[in-house]
Amino acid sequence: DEVYFPAGIYLTGALDLHSCMAVYLEKDAVLQGSSDPTDYLPRIWSRFEGTEQECYRSLLNAGQLDHTAGANCENILLYGKGTISGGGHVLAERMIDIERENLREYLAQNAALVATCENDRTIPGRVRGRLINLSNCSRIRITGLTLQNGAAWNVHMIYCDDIVTDHCTLRSGGIWNGDGWDPDSSTNCTLFATEFETEDDSVAIKSGKNPEGNAINRPTKHIRVFDCHSNGGHGICIGSEMSGGVADVQIWDCDIAASSNGIEIKGTPKRGGYVRNVAVRDCTFPRLLIHSVPYNDDGIPAPEPPYFEDFHFERLHLTGQKQEHGTVESIAPIEIDGFTAPGHKIKNV
Repeated sequence: DEVYFPAGIYLTGALDLHSCMAVYLEKDAVLQGSSDPTDYLPRIWSRFEGTEQECYRSLLNAGQLDHTAGANCENILLYGKGTISGGGHVLAERMIDIERENLREYLAQNAALVATCENDRTIPGRVRGRLINLSNCSRIRITGLTLQNGAAWNVHMIYCDDIVTDHCTLRSGGIWNGDGWDPDSSTNCTLFATEFETEDDSVAIKSGKNPEGNAINRPTKHIRVFDCHSNGGHGICIGSEMSGGVADVQIWDCDIAASSNGIEIKGTPKRGGYVRNVAVRDCTFPRLLIHSVPYNDDGIPAPEPPYFEDFHFERLHLTGQKQEHGTVESIAPIEIDGFTAPGHKIKNV
């Protein structure tokens, strides 16, 4: 089956995709998500910031979440020269306000927990849908499109395999927590020839949060990111939700000099899990961060702290332009082992 959108603006709420279909948007076609949260009901079982829960539906939804199983939706192509645009900041704030009211008693009783979060939006914000949500999907390609203004992250892949995104533009300016492309407990995900202008991480590689991520234990692995360019945002990161493990990540030929954080590998003392076999080469960015972060650290801790090992960085151009210091730092109790970093050009660091 193929759905064709000629030039024009098409206002819609949540849409469901199915196996063996294609969606084509020609130039000047805009699939525009509404800003009314009721258009994204009923809620579905999803995962956000490492925890499975009921969330609002995303603008485009494929697959049903099941951490015990493989793919239940496959062979989907989203392509063309058009735009898929979500309800953006307005939709996000409306979803957060509704959930904050739903959780009013819980939030009041757990003020100490709320204080450990990034801000008071963190817990109610976990119910937001994304622009495109892929759950237990396989063999999905997204090519040529502009993807923008999800209520949270733009493209989120959970328990997926063989996802390719290329020649796209991803934007989330002005949207709190607005990531671009997030593989989450997923394998064989490839991103290339893509432009980013995001409010938060352009790419965030994840695998669940303690204690649930430790128990589910589905790692993210075999991730390839190359020939990408950033016009803002935080950069390319692994974590901080990495409790299921992350392995075999390769990043090359990316210019993310306009990002604030550059390449960032992060966890928290509670996460457990591992990040291993990460290679970054021939990239330009402001700084390299390998560190522990204090936020989003609720939940029962893993028995052991995270373990980071076998990183290789080669021919990097660290500009130091966005921050006073470019750093490689290890903050206990995260352990780092097996680190090589030859042949860099470093300025203002």
